[in-house]
Amino acid sequence: MNVMVSIWPHVDEKSENFVFMEMTGLLTHSANGRALPTNDGNLYIPDQFNPATRQFIWDKIKTNYFNYGIKIYWLDADEPERSRPGLQWWYGRHDDEIAMVWAREHQRTIWDGIRQEQEDDIITLSRQAWIGSHRLNAAVWSGDIDSSWEELLKQIKVAQNVALSGIYWWTTDIGGYRHADLLDDEFQELLVRWFQFGAFCPLFRLHGERYPPLPDNECGFSGGHNEVWLFKYSTQIVHIIQLRESLRDYIEYHLNISSRNGTPILRPMFYDFNYDSETYKSEDQYMFGTDYLVAPVYTYLATSRSVYLPKFNEQNFIWQHYYTKEIYPGGQYYNIPTTLNDFPLFVKIASHHFDILTYYIKI
Repeated sequence: MNVMVSIWPHVDEKSENFVFMEMTGLLTHSANGRALPTNDGNLYIPDQFNPATRQFIWDKIKTNYFNYGIKIYWLDADEPERSRPGLQWWYGRHDDEIAMVWAREHQRTIWDGIRQEQEDDIITLSRQAWIGSHRLNAAVWSGDIDSSWEELLKQIKVAQNVALSGIYWWTTDIGGYRHADLLDDEFQELLVRWFQFGAFCPLFRLHGERYPPLPDNECGFSGGHNEVWLFKYSTQIVHIIQLRESLRDYIEYHLNISSRNGTPILRPMFYDFNYDSETYKSEDQYMFGTDYLVAPVYTYLATSRSVYLPKFNEQNFIWQHYYTKEIYPGGQYYNIPTTLNDFPLFVKIASHHFDILTYYIKI
């Protein structure tokens, strides 16, 4: 287990670093060259296109975190949040030209800094990415999304599109981030279904602002509890966590492939079955590595969902339901029953491993 700290990109004008950064041109500036505050008025965004800025910030991170053994960094709000489109200049270039690339250069701060320390084990968790971010070992999560069934379906689709963009380390806030009521039975069920999806994402993580909030304490404001053992369906969630843990070697194997040639572990079905035209139509299910087909449930009180199982070019492969162990031929749609204890999860298996009886095959 390793400690990760969250580093936000803003510099407060009350910071001990502000005057130096302003005087030496390390902050985002306006057309006249003056440091440009955010709309809040007292925060400033570092000019991460400037190599001197990146080095200055890394030196601070190294002194205060890295030297104490903290080497994993959560780069929150790195769009950057509170930016002022159209007014910003970075290292002499206008916002319209390079704004979207800011996050990648922010990630480069950590990448270059840790490499300076002769270390190769690098990962950052970032709320934004750009072309090339994967080369800096940036993992991306999808931001402060709503806690809703509609958003869960969006995330299933987003995950596949991000994978095809070349970002193979991706994750989502399990349960969503906003508008989550712990007293609502529907949200408690949403958590279970989101955990089932999250267990088959490259990174598996729980995060979100829950309500009602806990009382303020000496550390300030806190949202509601977010501990697995306090959720209504904690037993089901623990089983999902155990399933994820059982796949540790499988996931590591496929992420090593991603590192070598870019093949994402989470990918649309047509990536593996491009000869099957139906796989291009099924956006709400996907492959997780070569062996698992995942069809998350994204509706409230669902007792079944439709699943398409691709056909195999090879004659000796079939699909097996992970939970029921029932066998299904490929190339067909099925209505798969589900409870909160399971979901449509299928494993690609070699048919010669089983003595398959005719009555056991789903047709």
